[in-house]
Amino acid sequence: MKLFPKIRTRNMNITYLLDFLPTYVAREIAALAEKDISISIHLPPGSPDSNLWDKVLPEGGLKHPDILMKRDLPLHWCRLPVLPLAKESLPRVFPLFPRMPFKFTRYAFKALLSGTFRYFLAGAAYARNTPGDNKPDLLHAHFAKNAAHIAMWAGALLDIPFSVTTHAHDIFVPESHERLAELLKNAQIVFTISHFNKVLLQNRFENLPDNKLKVTHLGLEPRFLPPREQPSSGMPTVMCIASGLVPKKGIEVLLQACRILHMRNIDFKCTIAGTDQSGDRLEYFRKEVSEYKLDGIVEFRGLMPSNKVLKAVSTSTLFVLPSVEAPNGDMDGIPVALMEAMGIGVPTISTRLTGIPELIEDGVNGLLTTPGDHEELADAIEKLLADPDLAEALASRGREKVLKDFSVDRYTDDLIEAWTDLLT
Repeated sequence: MKLFPKIRTRNMNITYLLDFLPTYVAREIAALAEKDISISIHLPPGSPDSNLWDKVLPEGGLKHPDILMKRDLPLHWCRLPVLPLAKESLPRVFPLFPRMPFKFTRYAFKALLSGTFRYFLAGAAYARNTPGDNKPDLLHAHFAKNAAHIAMWAGALLDIPFSVTTHAHDIFVPESHERLAELLKNAQIVFTISHFNKVLLQNRFENLPDNKLKVTHLGLEPRFLPPREQPSSGMPTVMCIASGLVPKKGIEVLLQACRILHMRNIDFKCTIAGTDQSGDRLEYFRKEVSEYKLDGIVEFRGLMPSNKVLKAVSTSTLFVLPSVEAPNGDMDGIPVALMEAMGIGVPTISTRLTGIPELIEDGVNGLLTTPGDHEELADAIEKLLADPDLAEALASRGREKVLKDFSVDRYTDDLIEAWTDLLT
C-alpha cells in the first residue's frame, strides 16, 4: 500500500530530517539556501553521531536567513524500552489523533504490522508540531536509516512527499532488508551517490522503478577549499582522512604500506585524521604505530575541525584513502575526502571499490590499487613520491574532474530539478 495519495504544488520549502549533520550535507544545505530554497533542519537533541559531527563542522556552522535548525527530532525513541517509550511519546503524539483519527489509526496499525511503530511515533511527533498552514513542500533525509523512516511516516500523516539520499553503509549493510525495501517503495525520489549504488539497488530491489532512482554525485564548493601549499617541513607527507577509523577505511592496509616504505628507506611522514566515538580504535592504532616502529613517521591526529583538516590536506604531498570491504560487508561510497583532496589539487590514491572509479580514473587523474593490497599501495605511494611531474599531472587532471563533475552547484541543481519535477 502506497502511503502518499496526492502531491500538491507550492513554493519550494524543504525540511531535512537527519540523524546527524555531516559537513557535506551542511554544504549542500547552505548551497540550496543560496539558491533561495527555504530549509528547515530537524536533528536529535544529542547523540554520539551528532555530537561527533558537530565538532567537525566549520566554526560558525550553518548561518543563513533561509535556514532554520531545530534539535527536536526524538531519535532516541528508536531504542527506548517499551514503558519509557510509552511514557515519553504518548503525551507528545496523541494530541494529533483528533486532527486525523482515521488516518492516524490506519497508519499506526500499518506501522505495528511492519515493525516500524517507533518510527511512526517519531513521525507523528513531528506532524503534530507542523500545522497545516506551515507544512513544507517535501521532507528529505540523508541515509536510509532512522531519520528517513521517521520522514516516511511524517510525510504520510501530513500528505507531503519525502525523498532520501542513500550513501553506503545504509544500503550495503542495512539493519533490515524488509524495512529498507518499504522505505524505498514509499519514497517519491531515491537519490543515490553513484552509478554503482544504482545498479546494486536495482539488483536487490527488483520493483524499484528506474525513474524514481536518481544518481546524484555529491558535490563540494571549490571556493571554500584552501589553496595548495608545499609541506612546511620539506619532508614528503602522506595524508589520510578516516572518519570513525572504521574498518572500511583500510587504515591497517595503510599502516602496512608505511611499514614497507620505511623498510625501503623512503623518507616520508604519514598523517591520519579521524577518531571513533569512544576513542578505543584511535588508541589501538596509536599502539600499532609503536609496535610497527613507525613512531615519528606515522601520526594519528584524532578529531579535527573540517577547516583544519583541509588545511592539513592542502600542505600534503599525497592524499591516500585505501578503502576496503569490511568483514561485515560495509564499504565506502565515493568518499567526500577524496573529492576535497582532488579539488585542492593534491595527488590522490585510492582503491577500485564501489563508486570510487567514477571519481578517480587510474593513471589519468589519480591512482587506484587493489583493495587490501598493502604492497600495491606502497608501490603506488613510492611511484608518486619518486615522480613529482607525474604526481602533479594527475593532481591537475583530478582537480579538473572535481570542478567539472563534482561541484555542489551542479549537485544542488540536480536536487532542485528533481524536486521541482515531483512537485509540479
